[in-house]
Amino acid sequence: MHKLLERQLKLHIDPAEVLPKWQAFLQVVNDAYTQFEEEYIMIEHSLDFTSTELMERNQKLTEALNVLKETQNSLVQVEKMAVLGQLVAGVAHEINTPLGISVTASSYLKDKLEHITTLFQTNALKKSELEDFLMNIGETVNLIGANLLRAANLITSFKQTSADQTSEEKRVIRLQEYLTEVVNSLSPALKKTKLKLQINCLTDLSVDTYPGIVFQIVANLVMNSIMHGFEPQEEGHITLTVTDTDTEIIMDYADTGKGIPEQLHKKIFEPFFTTARNKGGIGLGLNIIYNKIVQTLKGNIICQNKATKGANFIITFPKNLKNESVSKCEIVN
Repeated sequence: MHKLLERQLKLHIDPAEVLPKWQAFLQVVNDAYTQFEEEYIMIEHSLDFTSTELMERNQKLTEALNVLKETQNSLVQVEKMAVLGQLVAGVAHEINTPLGISVTASSYLKDKLEHITTLFQTNALKKSELEDFLMNIGETVNLIGANLLRAANLITSFKQTSADQTSEEKRVIRLQEYLTEVVNSLSPALKKTKLKLQINCLTDLSVDTYPGIVFQIVANLVMNSIMHGFEPQEEGHITLTVTDTDTEIIMDYADTGKGIPEQLHKKIFEPFFTTARNKGGIGLGLNIIYNKIVQTLKGNIICQNKATKGANFIITFPKNLKNESVSKCEIVN
C-alpha cells in the first residue's frame, strides 16, 4: 500500500510546471500558423500577378497572330492581283497588235475611198481603177474584220477569266473551252519563250466548280514552269491532260524542264518558300493554289517524279461541287 501511494505521488504532475510549457508550445504553433498564413497570402498574390501577366502576354500574342493573319491574307490578295496584273499587261500588249493593224487598214481604206471619190466626181474614174479599188476594199475589210475578231476574242477571254479571278463564283463550265481561254490569256507570257503548251481534254466535259480557281491553278503552274523550269529561250513542252471518273476531275500537269528535287516536293507548298527570290518570287503561288484546291474545291494536289525529267503535278477535285460558300483563304502550312 505504501509503495502504491508512493508510485502515484511520483506520477502526479504539477500544473504549475506544465502550464508554461503548454503555453510555450501553443505560442510556437500559433507563430507557425501565422507564418504559414502570411506565406500563403504571398503565394496567392504571386499567382494573381502571374495570371495577370499571362493574360496580358496572351492578349499580345492574340493581337500579333491577328496581325499576322491579316498580313498573310493581304499577301494572298497581292499574289492574286499580281497574276491579274500580268494578265492585264499581256492582254493589253496582245490586243495592241490587231487593233493597230485595224487602224492602219482603216486609214488606208479611207485614203483609197477619198481618191476614188475624187476620180468619180471629176469624171476621171477608169474601169481598171474601180476594179482595183473593189479588190483592195474587199481584202482590207477582211483584214479589219479578222483582226477585230481576234481582239474581241481576247477581250472576251480576259473579261471572263478576270471576273472569275475577282469574284470566285461557282458555275458550270465546259472545261476544254475554258482551259483554252486561260491559255489564250497566258499567250503573251508564252510568246516570250520557246515553250509549246498542249491541252488534252474532252470537248464535252462539263464541271460545276469555281472557274477562278481553275484559272489560278493553270496560271500559277505555267508561270512556275516559265520562271523555274527552263532557261531563257530554252525549248520545251508543257502538257495539261484532263481525265475524269464518275465523280472526279483529274488534271495531270507536266513539263519537260529541270524538274523538282524529291526533297522539295513537300516544301514547295509551304508559304514563302521559293527558289527564285532573286527574280521577284515571294513563294506564295503554290501555297495559294494548294489551299484553294483543298479548302474550296475539296480536292488535292501532289507533286511527283516523272520517268523523264520535268515537273509533274496531279490535281484532283469533285466534278460537281456542292453548294458551299467560299471560305477566305488563309496561308497554312
